[in-house]
Amino acid sequence: MPYALSVEPLGRSLSVAADQTLLDALREAGIEIQADCGGEGLCGHCSVLLTAGEVEPLDTSRWDERPGEGGRWVLACQARLLSDATIRLPARALAGAMAATGVIAGGEHVAAFDGGCDMPLVQRRAVIVSAPTVDDSTADWQRLEAALTEACPDTPPLRGGVEVFQELPVLLREGRFHIEAILADYGPFREVLDLAAPGADDAPELGIAVDVGTSTVVAQVVDLHTGHLLGQSAGTNVQKRYGADVITRIIWAEETPDGPAAMQRLIVGQIADLVADACTRSNCEPKGIIAASLSGNATMATFLLGAYPGTIRREPHVPLARDLPTFHAGELGLPFHPRAPVFLAPAVSGFVGGDIASGVLATGMAHADELSLLVDVGTNGEIVLGNKDWLICCSCSAGPAFEGVDIAAGIHAVPGAIDRIEYDAAADAFVWQTIGDQPPIGLCGTGLLEALAAMLRGRLIDRQGHIVRLTETKLIRDGDDEREIIIVPQSQSGTGADIVLRHSELDNLIRSKAAVYAGISCLLEAVQVQAEDIQRVYIAGSFGNRLRVEEAVAIGMLPDVSRERISFVGNTSLAGAYQTLVSRQARGRISEIARRMTYLELSNLPNFMEEFVRALFLPHTELERFPSQRGVAAQ
Repeated sequence: MPYALSVEPLGRSLSVAADQTLLDALREAGIEIQADCGGEGLCGHCSVLLTAGEVEPLDTSRWDERPGEGGRWVLACQARLLSDATIRLPARALAGAMAATGVIAGGEHVAAFDGGCDMPLVQRRAVIVSAPTVDDSTADWQRLEAALTEACPDTPPLRGGVEVFQELPVLLREGRFHIEAILADYGPFREVLDLAAPGADDAPELGIAVDVGTSTVVAQVVDLHTGHLLGQSAGTNVQKRYGADVITRIIWAEETPDGPAAMQRLIVGQIADLVADACTRSNCEPKGIIAASLSGNATMATFLLGAYPGTIRREPHVPLARDLPTFHAGELGLPFHPRAPVFLAPAVSGFVGGDIASGVLATGMAHADELSLLVDVGTNGEIVLGNKDWLICCSCSAGPAFEGVDIAAGIHAVPGAIDRIEYDAAADAFVWQTIGDQPPIGLCGTGLLEALAAMLRGRLIDRQGHIVRLTETKLIRDGDDEREIIIVPQSQSGTGADIVLRHSELDNLIRSKAAVYAGISCLLEAVQVQAEDIQRVYIAGSFGNRLRVEEAVAIGMLPDVSRERISFVGNTSLAGAYQTLVSRQARGRISEIARRMTYLELSNLPNFMEEFVRALFLPHTELERFPSQRGVAAQ
């Protein structure tokens, strides 16, 4: 017998089966709340306030129940109903639910591309085909090929579907051998998607560029004729319900019947929804979409194809493919033209995927004389070093803490997330700024890093990240199990409770920043160059929108180089997807980039652990590497 569940403050009423957890019931109803551990009862982020009714734990060893105002807090992933009930979603859960279905606060910056539409993935060509005569009975298809080759001398061999061959003889004669062909670029060949009489359809040919990120999915609608961006929409990757990181999702997909197919349905459905939203914003129709270019890591590409992902998480971490073929949209279940080409950015390894190849393409570092460093910190950390002569890359396990995983106050970049923070010693209080100027409900990745730097400067923590009373303060207190620092007092919090950071959470952040710096150090050592030799440092990903250079250097995540060398380049994965959508030259370049990049497996390097341990201080055990921070570190 199902139970009735009231969900406040949304005003929703749900019917919940007795064997369902609250988390599953909410998801089934389309209410996404944060559950970074995939519903395993480990992260604590899916807590909801039970104000009426009774529940029982799914697993008593992972049950966490605390008193709250007007009820008690329970983990939604571990709670099953024993009666009709009412729950209230906290502010941070509401923010997560909004981010899952709408445009992410702050949007996504896309690097400019000056390559133009040299040959988009799909283009329309109007040609005049020579009419047959008694003396020239060349077949209609060969006549079309000849006309297109004359119009586009570099046109590779043509292919076409059954529908095209069915339409060709009639359309040729109805148009007196004037005809328009919609051509899709598949690399070694081009496919005729559709034929039409000249001027029969003046609607623009539309394409989509999509960044399929582990945390966020962003879709752009582009006019393929002009290259102009028409609309954009973004949302939290709906696969996050099965884990914040790729490894947790891979395990879920392996252990769940039909798991890979379920992951494919989720991401394909989300792309379709985002594209529909972007089209609505730009007054165009999704049915006009005839091309797609997608960029994501190897796991996201594998899920998009509904394939088995297990080889990625097990040594030697083998991806499904480096250069994937261009697929038809219909094969993937995307609701566009069924033969619309879908280009997928090539991967380098299991943990350096097409999103990083796109980043290298978008920054132009693969064709520059100067030595450049690309650092993309998301739910994982990928680093590329090189120039036009060589490229070397690695992946480090850095991102989960930066995404708020295993940090009670950690939250994604949603309205109410603290993304700027400083410590005012005179007032003995933190001064913060939130996304959207909303009451604070937690700290996003940049807020967490800035908090670390602010605590170090304010002498609330020592160089090891230990919470110590190096100065008089009322912000340090002993929690239930460990010391903690009050970031936002209850009176100013949007959650109705103090927002705090604990010693173990600071330790997680330091380990994450240390992994990034150690990865950079190992790449530099592998090619025998110094940090001062780097002429450009590109910071990509979500951090590229909000991170302040000085804070990243202060904690020792980035090398201490001249600040003017460091650039924030935003969502380079999306920028690369856009470039490959509109430019054949870019599609050729990104394949070349993926082949040129040498992947360095950090776990196989004897010096990685040494570099990692050295970086477990703020900013580093070797202060000579951070000359600009000596004064702060010596306090």
